[in-house]
Amino acid sequence: MEKKSNLIDIKGIDKIDLLEALWMYAGPEIPGLLGGLFAMVEFNRTKAFDALWRDTYVDYWQGRPIKTDLGGDKLDPYCYDLNSRHKCKDIVDAVKKNEIVYLSK
Repeated sequence: MEKKSNLIDIKGIDKIDLLEALWMYAGPEIPGLLGGLFAMVEFNRTKAFDALWRDTYVDYWQGRPIKTDLGGDKLDPYCYDLNSRHKCKDIVDAVKKNEIVYLSK
């Protein structure tokens, strides 16, 4: 029996837009007062570009768990889905359909 691939096609998607969408729906995972401060942080596109330029794997971004490699044309959603109330595939589909309202633009 062949194993079903869970990889999501992200070819042609702007990686900064994708990171922002994943970040917006990840929600802060830091408890207490510090978590509240991270919840008020605005997405920084310049810092995101610099970070992705250095390394395409994003563990945490601005206090929220992403745990996803955004390099290449395929994305493995497993770790993101473990740490989020929203499914990575749904977010990627919304980005592809231009249904995300980006707070930083």
